Amino acid sequence: MRLLGGKDVYRLLEGRTLSEGDLARVASCYLPLIGATGMGVYAYLHAQVQLFNGNRFFDSAFNETGLNPDQFSSGLSLLEGVGLIRAYAIETGDPAYLLVVYPPLSYNGFFANDVLSRKLRETLGQANYDLLKPKLFVGDLNVSGYKEITTSFAGAFYDKAENQGIAYSFDKSKFADGMLSRGFQIRVLDDQEVAFCASMAEFYSLDSEVTGQVAAESLVPSRPFGQKLNRQAFEAKLSEISNLAYLRKPMEEAEKSMVGNNSQRAEAIRQYDNMTPREFLSWRQGGGRISTADENLLKALREMGLPNPICNALLAFALETNDNSLPSKYVEMLAGIIKRNGIKTSRDTLEFLRSRDKKLKEGRQNNRPVSHPTGQKVSTRPAEESQSSKNVTSQDNGEVSDEELEAALRKIYGDDDDD
Repeated sequence: MRLLGGKDVYRLLEGRTLSEGDLARVASCYLPLIGATGMGVYAYLHAQVQLFNGNRFFDSAFNETGLNPDQFSSGLSLLEGVGLIRAYAIETGDPAYLLVVYPPLSYNGFFANDVLSRKLRETLGQANYDLLKPKLFVGDLNVSGYKEITTSFAGAFYDKAENQGIAYSFDKSKFADGMLSRGFQIRVLDDQEVAFCASMAEFYSLDSEVTGQVAAESLVPSRPFGQKLNRQAFEAKLSEISNLAYLRKPMEEAEKSMVGNNSQRAEAIRQYDNMTPREFLSWRQGGGRISTADENLLKALREMGLPNPICNALLAFALETNDNSLPSKYVEMLAGIIKRNGIKTSRDTLEFLRSRDKKLKEGRQNNRPVSHPTGQKVSTRPAEESQSSKNVTSQDNGEVSDEELEAALRKIYGDDDDD
């Protein structure tokens, strides 16, 4: 801040909520850096920001603090240097300033700040610094012999069965392991990005290792340090995973389900939004070139206009319900149903297919019509009653129901692994 004149105009704003404890924290940590003059200027502005909401002349500030313009300007510059004040000026016309007053850092935050803590040590000397820090800094607590039973964010706000049995307290080392499993070191992220990942993991009630895997998948390596995490993509992935219970836990703990009953499959599904269908099928078979029959099936799905995430979800469902085979006609039939129902996301594809399959099975067991997810009635007669060796037309109206066609296709193609 340059030397201020008595007739220069200034206005005060509160940068963040100020409290009565601010001055005590400034006196404890900042005073050796800003001196008595800086402390006086901060105490004055801290009080005034609550009292005045309009423009004032600096003359009043000089008179009320007993400081001359040079002293006031000098103290203000030191406050700006340690982040307690930010100053703005109008670039045209008469000098006018906006001073924004901020609360001090917490004690832990102050000592975690390399610049401030090093400057304090330099000012006080090592011996005095070592005496002061333990009195103010709250280090690791000794809780040996106790088991933590603190309620997590998820436990307090989300009463869902899938939340049970998962520890949601953020574990940085597990987060780092998750990133490493995708080929990235945690050091590619800065502290703020890691803190953001931790808060999102807690909000979405996800395991730290899973969060690390998603963070690695959301990196943009070409961006500058501190901006490599695509936060929007990261949160979108977490949101989707949070709706699929079997993906919420680490791979080795993945729950058995229709579309992910071991670690390899759970990991594959976890990445379906970032894979092409060819990459997905290669992943599912452990690498290498996929078969010609599978290539032809993927070509058919592309021609139907299905995007990659939906294709991958459809393929995952078909593999799990057909003993790892891909009957092409059966998959194409499901693709047509998905298209006709206007499904847009991979998650909705999985949920739709699972719900549909469950309803069809229940209908067969009860031998009664059931409601299709689209609202239409579906015939539930056993497959052998609903088809002949030459045709699969319904005796009621000459049309083929989804279930009748599915049963026929399973009988014709179910044992064909398309290899």
